[in-house]
Formats: sequence, C-alpha cells, structure tokens
Amino acid sequence: MMKKKAKILGLYVLIAILIQIIILLFLNYRYLAIDDNVKPQVAYVIEKSQGIKMKINK
Repeated sequence: MMKKKAKILGLYVLIAILIQIIILLFLNYRYLAIDDNVKPQVAYVIEKSQGIKMKINK
C-alpha cells in the first residue's frame, strides 16, 4: 500500500517539475523579448513554488 502511494506522489512531483520547466521556459522567452528587469521576478516566482513543493514533500 505504501509503495503505491509513494509511486503516485513521485508521479505528482515529476509532473510538477515538468510543468515548472515548461512555465520557466515560456516566461523566459516572453521576458527576454521585453525586458531584463523582469528576470528577478521570475526567479522569485520559481523560488516560491519551490518552497510550496518542499512543504508538500515534508
């Protein structure tokens, strides 16, 4: 039972990471065309989502 739960959790984490990478690439391409000043903001958003992911994993 626990192994199945761990597999599902692992799958969710994998999907979350994939989505994050896609969003990251999308944001980078959009902002590279506009302005360099937005990059720290993107980094902040990523940091925040990483924090949320850490809380879920604990």
